[in-house]
Amino acid sequence: MALRNMPCLRNMTFEGQVDWTTGTRGRTMKAGVGLFSALALFLLIGAVVTQRPRPKKPTRRPATTRRPSVLLPAVPEPREPTDFPPVILGPPSVYPDCPRECSCSPSYPNSLNCENRNIRVIPVIPLRTHYLYLQNNYISEVTAEPFKNATEVRWINLANNRIHRIDKQVFEKIPALLYLYANRNQLKEVPSGLPASLEQLRLDRNLISKIPAGALSKLENLTLLDLHKNQVNLTGINGTQICPFSLEADQSDNSLVPRLRYLRLDGNHLTPPIPMDVIMCFRHLHSIVI
Repeated sequence: MALRNMPCLRNMTFEGQVDWTTGTRGRTMKAGVGLFSALALFLLIGAVVTQRPRPKKPTRRPATTRRPSVLLPAVPEPREPTDFPPVILGPPSVYPDCPRECSCSPSYPNSLNCENRNIRVIPVIPLRTHYLYLQNNYISEVTAEPFKNATEVRWINLANNRIHRIDKQVFEKIPALLYLYANRNQLKEVPSGLPASLEQLRLDRNLISKIPAGALSKLENLTLLDLHKNQVNLTGINGTQICPFSLEADQSDNSLVPRLRYLRLDGNHLTPPIPMDVIMCFRHLHSIVI
Protein backbone atom coordinates (compact mmCIF):
# COMPACT_ATOMS: atom_id res chain seq x y z
CA MET A 1 0.00 0.00 0.00
CA ALA A 2 1.43 3.32 -0.89
CA LEU A 3 1.96 5.88 1.82
CA ARG A 4 -0.02 8.47 0.05
CA ASN A 5 -2.91 6.22 0.06
CA MET A 6 -2.59 5.90 3.84
CA PRO A 7 -3.10 9.39 5.24
CA CYS A 8 -3.33 8.31 8.80
CA LEU A 9 -0.05 6.53 8.69
CA ARG A 10 1.54 9.43 6.87
CA ASN A 11 0.37 11.86 9.43
CA MET A 12 1.43 9.64 12.18
CA THR A 13 4.89 9.17 10.84
CA PHE A 14 5.33 12.88 10.24
CA GLU A 15 4.09 13.82 13.62
CA GLY A 16 6.39 11.26 15.20
CA GLN A 17 9.28 12.67 13.30
CA VAL A 18 8.40 16.14 14.41
CA ASP A 19 8.11 15.06 17.99
CA TRP A 20 11.53 13.38 17.92
CA THR A 21 13.21 16.41 16.48
CA THR A 22 11.57 18.72 18.96
CA GLY A 23 12.69 16.53 21.88
CA THR A 24 16.36 16.50 20.76
CA ARG A 25 16.45 20.26 20.40
CA GLY A 26 14.93 20.67 23.84
CA ARG A 27 17.46 18.47 25.44
CA THR A 28 20.29 20.33 23.70
CA MET A 29 19.02 23.70 24.83
CA LYS A 30 18.65 22.50 28.40
CA ALA A 31 22.21 21.21 28.40
CA GLY A 32 23.50 24.53 27.02
CA VAL A 33 21.63 26.49 29.61
CA GLY A 34 23.02 24.32 32.39
CA LEU A 35 26.57 24.71 31.09
CA PHE A 36 26.17 28.46 30.83
CA SER A 37 24.82 28.62 34.37
CA ALA A 38 27.74 26.60 35.71
CA LEU A 39 30.27 28.83 33.92
CA ALA A 40 28.61 31.99 35.21
CA LEU A 41 28.63 30.59 38.76
CA PHE A 42 32.31 29.70 38.45
CA LEU A 43 33.21 33.20 37.27
CA LEU A 44 31.15 34.75 40.04
CA ILE A 45 32.91 32.68 42.70
CA GLY A 46 36.30 33.60 41.22
CA ALA A 47 35.45 37.29 41.29
CA VAL A 48 34.39 37.03 44.91
CA VAL A 49 37.58 35.21 45.84
CA THR A 50 39.83 37.72 44.09
CA GLN A 51 38.05 40.63 45.74
CA ARG A 52 38.52 39.19 49.23
CA PRO A 53 41.18 41.25 51.09
CA ARG A 54 44.40 39.36 51.67
CA PRO A 55 46.03 39.54 55.07
CA LYS A 56 48.93 42.02 55.05
CA LYS A 57 52.37 40.86 56.04
CA PRO A 58 53.73 42.57 59.13
CA THR A 59 56.24 45.25 58.21
CA ARG A 60 58.15 44.80 61.44
CA ARG A 61 59.08 41.75 63.30
CA PRO A 62 57.25 41.33 66.54
CA ALA A 63 59.21 42.61 69.44
CA THR A 64 61.11 39.91 71.24
CA THR A 65 61.70 39.96 74.91
CA ARG A 66 65.34 40.67 75.61
CA ARG A 67 67.18 39.49 78.60
CA PRO A 68 68.38 42.29 80.82
CA SER A 69 72.03 43.09 80.06
CA VAL A 70 74.48 42.19 82.77
CA LEU A 71 77.16 44.79 83.45
CA LEU A 72 80.53 43.05 83.63
CA PRO A 73 83.34 44.56 85.65
CA ALA A 74 85.70 46.69 83.56
CA VAL A 75 88.91 44.91 82.57
CA PRO A 76 91.92 47.00 83.65
CA GLU A 77 94.40 48.17 81.06
CA PRO A 78 97.42 45.86 80.68
CA ARG A 79 100.38 47.02 82.69
CA GLU A 80 104.05 46.53 82.32
CA PRO A 81 105.54 44.13 81.57
CA THR A 82 102.49 42.54 79.96
CA ASP A 83 102.37 45.25 77.33
CA PHE A 84 105.87 44.43 76.09
CA PRO A 85 106.36 42.41 72.93
CA PRO A 86 107.75 38.89 73.36
CA VAL A 87 111.48 38.35 73.57
CA ILE A 88 113.14 37.59 70.25
CA LEU A 89 115.40 34.58 70.60
CA GLY A 90 118.74 34.50 68.88
CA PRO A 91 120.00 31.86 66.45
CA PRO A 92 121.62 28.65 67.73
CA SER A 93 125.20 29.27 68.84
CA VAL A 94 128.34 27.19 68.90
CA TYR A 95 129.01 28.60 72.38
CA PRO A 96 127.18 26.74 75.14
CA ASP A 97 127.34 29.79 77.43
CA CYS A 98 125.60 32.11 74.92
CA PRO A 99 122.26 33.34 76.35
CA ARG A 100 119.29 32.18 74.28
CA GLU A 101 118.03 35.74 73.78
CA CYS A 102 121.38 36.92 72.37
CA SER A 103 123.63 36.03 69.49
CA CYS A 104 127.29 35.01 69.65
CA SER A 105 129.21 35.08 66.42
CA PRO A 106 132.28 32.85 66.00
CA SER A 107 133.85 35.73 64.07
CA TYR A 108 133.66 37.94 67.19
CA PRO A 109 133.98 35.58 70.15
CA ASN A 110 134.36 38.45 72.66
CA SER A 111 131.12 40.20 71.63
CA LEU A 112 127.69 39.48 73.06
CA ASN A 113 124.93 40.94 70.88
CA CYS A 114 121.61 41.30 72.72
CA GLU A 115 120.31 44.47 71.07
CA ASN A 116 116.78 44.76 69.61
CA ARG A 117 115.56 41.59 71.38
CA ASN A 118 112.76 43.05 73.56
CA ILE A 119 114.76 42.00 76.63
CA ARG A 120 113.44 43.12 80.02
CA VAL A 121 116.07 41.47 82.23
CA ILE A 122 119.78 41.31 81.46
CA PRO A 123 120.88 37.68 80.97
CA VAL A 124 123.96 36.17 82.58
CA ILE A 125 127.02 37.55 80.81
CA PRO A 126 129.67 34.96 79.79
CA LEU A 127 133.20 35.32 81.10
CA ARG A 128 134.68 35.74 77.59
CA THR A 129 132.62 38.93 76.92
CA HIS A 130 134.50 42.17 76.25
CA TYR A 131 131.82 44.02 74.26
CA LEU A 132 128.25 43.94 75.48
CA TYR A 133 125.42 45.33 73.34
CA LEU A 134 122.07 45.72 75.13
CA GLN A 135 120.66 48.80 73.39
CA ASN A 136 117.07 49.15 72.14
CA ASN A 137 115.38 46.89 74.69
CA TYR A 138 113.01 47.27 77.65
CA ILE A 139 115.48 46.96 80.53
CA SER A 140 114.34 48.90 83.60
CA GLU A 141 117.21 48.33 86.02
CA VAL A 142 120.76 47.01 86.00
CA THR A 143 121.70 44.70 88.84
CA ALA A 144 125.00 43.01 89.72
CA GLU A 145 123.86 39.39 89.40
CA PRO A 146 124.20 39.04 85.58
CA PHE A 147 127.78 40.41 85.79
CA LYS A 148 129.10 38.02 88.43
CA ASN A 149 131.46 36.38 85.91
CA ALA A 150 131.83 39.30 83.47
CA THR A 151 135.12 40.61 84.81
CA GLU A 152 136.56 41.26 81.32
CA VAL A 153 133.85 43.60 80.02
CA ARG A 154 135.30 46.74 78.42
CA TRP A 155 132.32 48.22 76.58
CA ILE A 156 128.64 48.33 77.55
CA ASN A 157 125.91 49.88 75.42
CA LEU A 158 122.64 50.30 77.34
CA ALA A 159 121.20 53.08 75.18
CA ASN A 160 117.48 53.43 74.52
CA ASN A 161 116.05 51.32 77.33
CA ARG A 162 113.91 52.25 80.35
CA ILE A 163 116.65 52.15 82.95
CA HIS A 164 115.94 54.16 86.09
CA ARG A 165 118.56 52.57 88.36
CA ILE A 166 122.05 51.09 88.06
CA ASP A 167 123.34 49.36 91.18
CA LYS A 168 126.80 50.52 92.22
CA GLN A 169 127.75 46.88 92.81
CA VAL A 170 127.62 46.36 89.03
CA PHE A 171 130.85 48.31 88.57
CA GLU A 172 132.58 46.26 91.25
CA LYS A 173 132.14 43.24 88.97
CA ILE A 174 133.56 45.02 85.90
CA PRO A 175 136.57 47.01 87.15
CA ALA A 176 138.15 47.26 83.67
CA LEU A 177 135.20 49.03 82.03
CA LEU A 178 136.25 51.72 79.53
CA TYR A 179 133.03 52.83 77.77
CA LEU A 180 129.55 53.12 79.27
CA TYR A 181 126.70 54.29 77.05
CA ALA A 182 123.47 54.71 79.02
CA ASN A 183 121.89 57.51 77.01
CA ARG A 184 118.15 57.68 76.26
CA ASN A 185 116.99 56.17 79.54
CA GLN A 186 115.23 57.36 82.69
CA LEU A 187 118.12 57.93 85.08
CA LYS A 188 117.67 60.80 87.52
CA GLU A 189 121.29 61.11 88.62
CA VAL A 190 124.76 60.09 87.56
CA PRO A 191 125.36 56.47 88.68
CA SER A 192 127.58 55.98 91.70
CA GLY A 193 130.55 53.66 92.01
CA LEU A 194 131.83 54.18 88.46
CA PRO A 195 135.21 52.43 87.96
CA ALA A 196 138.42 54.45 87.76
CA SER A 197 139.22 52.89 84.37
CA LEU A 198 136.24 54.62 82.66
CA GLU A 199 137.17 56.80 79.67
CA GLN A 200 133.79 57.68 78.13
CA LEU A 201 130.48 58.21 79.91
CA ARG A 202 127.42 59.03 77.79
CA LEU A 203 124.30 59.89 79.80
CA ASP A 204 122.52 62.26 77.44
CA ARG A 205 118.71 62.32 77.13
CA ASN A 206 117.95 61.10 80.64
CA LEU A 207 116.21 62.82 83.57
CA ILE A 208 119.37 63.74 85.44
CA SER A 209 118.95 66.84 87.59
CA LYS A 210 122.16 66.71 89.59
CA ILE A 211 125.62 65.22 89.74
CA PRO A 212 126.04 63.76 93.23
CA ALA A 213 129.13 64.71 95.18
CA GLY A 214 131.88 62.18 94.59
CA ALA A 215 130.20 60.63 91.54
CA LEU A 216 133.26 61.50 89.43
CA SER A 217 135.81 61.40 92.23
CA LYS A 218 137.71 58.39 90.91
CA LEU A 219 137.43 59.10 87.20
CA GLU A 220 140.90 60.44 86.54
CA ASN A 221 140.93 58.69 83.13
CA LEU A 222 137.60 60.12 81.94
CA THR A 223 138.02 62.00 78.65
CA LEU A 224 134.37 62.43 77.56
CA LEU A 225 131.31 63.24 79.66
CA ASP A 226 128.04 63.75 77.79
CA LEU A 227 125.10 65.06 79.84
CA HIS A 228 123.26 67.07 77.20
CA LYS A 229 119.45 67.21 77.20
CA ASN A 230 118.94 66.43 80.86
CA GLN A 231 117.56 68.57 83.69
CA VAL A 232 120.78 69.75 85.30
CA ASN A 233 120.70 73.31 86.70
CA LEU A 234 123.26 75.57 88.30
CA THR A 235 122.55 74.14 91.73
CA GLY A 236 123.02 70.61 90.41
CA ILE A 237 126.55 71.09 89.13
CA ASN A 238 129.36 72.06 91.44
CA GLY A 239 132.95 71.86 90.32
CA THR A 240 134.20 71.44 93.87
CA GLN A 241 131.98 68.41 94.39
CA ILE A 242 132.29 66.73 91.01
CA CYS A 243 136.00 67.30 90.46
CA PRO A 244 138.00 64.07 90.63
CA PHE A 245 140.72 65.85 92.56
CA SER A 246 140.83 68.54 95.16
CA LEU A 247 141.00 72.07 93.78
CA GLU A 248 143.54 72.81 96.51
CA ALA A 249 146.02 70.36 95.01
CA ASP A 250 149.27 71.52 93.47
CA GLN A 251 148.26 73.24 90.23
CA SER A 252 151.70 72.71 88.66
CA ASP A 253 151.46 68.92 88.84
CA ASN A 254 149.71 67.97 85.60
CA SER A 255 149.43 64.36 86.72
CA LEU A 256 146.78 65.52 89.15
CA VAL A 257 144.80 67.39 86.53
CA PRO A 258 141.71 65.53 85.24
CA ARG A 259 141.99 64.25 81.65
CA LEU A 260 138.49 65.29 80.66
CA ARG A 261 138.55 66.80 77.19
CA TYR A 262 134.95 66.96 76.06
CA LEU A 263 132.04 68.04 78.22
CA ARG A 264 128.49 68.47 76.92
CA LEU A 265 125.91 70.19 79.08
CA ASP A 266 123.70 71.78 76.43
CA GLY A 267 119.99 71.20 76.60
CA ASN A 268 119.94 71.59 80.39
CA HIS A 269 118.83 74.46 82.61
CA LEU A 270 122.20 76.13 82.49
CA THR A 271 123.19 79.56 81.20
CA PRO A 272 126.70 80.89 80.63
CA PRO A 273 129.09 81.80 82.07
CA ILE A 274 130.61 78.45 82.98
CA PRO A 275 131.09 78.17 86.74
CA MET A 276 134.68 78.99 87.63
CA ASP A 277 135.13 75.92 89.80
CA VAL A 278 134.25 73.75 86.80
CA ILE A 279 136.84 75.51 84.68
CA MET A 280 139.44 75.19 87.43
CA CYS A 281 138.76 71.51 87.77
CA PHE A 282 138.70 70.59 84.11
CA ARG A 283 141.52 72.83 82.92
CA HIS A 284 142.39 70.58 80.02
CA LEU A 285 139.00 70.84 78.38
CA HIS A 286 139.23 71.06 74.62
CA SER A 287 135.52 71.45 74.12
CA ILE A 288 132.61 72.35 76.35
CA VAL A 289 129.07 72.84 75.10
CA ILE A 290 126.45 74.51 77.27
